[in-house]
Amino acid sequence: MKKDLGIKLGKSFEFRGEIYKVFIFLVFILLGSRMAYLQIVKKDKYNYLAQKNRVKLRKIDAERGNIYDSNGELIVTNTLGYRLVYLNQRNVSEDQLKEMAEATGYAQEYLQRRVKYGEIVPYTRENILIDDLELTLAHKLMEKIGDYPYLEVQSYSKRKYIHDSLAAHTIGYVKKITEKEYETLKEQGYSPRDIVGKTGIEKVYDLQMKGKPGYDYIEVNALNRAQKIEKNKDPVPGYNLHLSVDMRLQEYMEKIFEEQNLSGSIIALEAQTGKVLTMVSYPTYSLTTFSSKISQEEWDEITNDSRKPLTNKSISGEYPPGSVFKPFSAFAFFNNGLDPKTKIYDNGVYSIGKWSWRAWKKGGHGTVDFEKSIVESVNPYYYRYADQFGLEPIIDVAGSFG
Repeated sequence: MKKDLGIKLGKSFEFRGEIYKVFIFLVFILLGSRMAYLQIVKKDKYNYLAQKNRVKLRKIDAERGNIYDSNGELIVTNTLGYRLVYLNQRNVSEDQLKEMAEATGYAQEYLQRRVKYGEIVPYTRENILIDDLELTLAHKLMEKIGDYPYLEVQSYSKRKYIHDSLAAHTIGYVKKITEKEYETLKEQGYSPRDIVGKTGIEKVYDLQMKGKPGYDYIEVNALNRAQKIEKNKDPVPGYNLHLSVDMRLQEYMEKIFEEQNLSGSIIALEAQTGKVLTMVSYPTYSLTTFSSKISQEEWDEITNDSRKPLTNKSISGEYPPGSVFKPFSAFAFFNNGLDPKTKIYDNGVYSIGKWSWRAWKKGGHGTVDFEKSIVESVNPYYYRYADQFGLEPIIDVAGSFG
């Protein structure tokens, strides 16, 4: 029985060995097929992915377009800005913090927070320590930068507002894009590090003025650190803008507001074309300050000003239209049968029940027809016929004029 059992076991082991051979053969067939599929069929795809891991693109910002007034005077351009970059990513010693504090005048605690939480540029691993260096400090650091091998002063294109606060609400300012803005604009080619227009012309024509960025090829190693940088595509500058605003007239009008301590708005249009010649909203604010760093003290001073300098009074807020609306009301009256030569007598007040509305001229304007109502701005003339013809005709005429 032992002999027979041995024969049976031998046949069993032999059978299992054949199964293992077939299994191993199939595994090698599968592996070989997969390798052939990846290396032959999908060669282009994985070659592209490998190159993508090895070679990165670094964006080079385009120079933003200039802005000129109606006389061809340059009012907004670009200048060199400077930023201080820390080259050791997030590793910093107490001695380095002390040296940086002495060199920059910034507190060690502030610099430590910037090293720990500051923005690091992809691939080059540069940590942006101070994004907008003052010019004198930048030059001072550049002279001594050899003493600080872990620091670098970099230049970039920065917006320059020639007149600073003149026509500030109309021109607007630029600043770094917010997360919310990026989510809205990323489909148009914006990146999370872009500088964008926040208000005014800078915002409305941002896409045209921002230009198209260039790119550098950066070869990186396995640790994703730059080994070689090659220029690939030069940036394309943005378009220049030419405004209809006359800055000499703008300056003259704003000076009147300043001298008389006024708060308000004035707009002058060219009658034949509708071009805006001047658009004053006063008080105004510094575009240079708002496009750079703004201190808490400066922000508090502006926001606590009862005259609301940040509000563009030319287009914001709700105000009674005043006498400039009288021609529209008159068209509504004429459409409903009023003869412009019809005369009424104005004694200085128009009453409905217990309510009364007065003329600006004490005692009234006497006998008034349409022409006199416009020349002398006779309010009771319009009170009377608005009461007679009602609201709807006036609304229809206003709508037809846009």
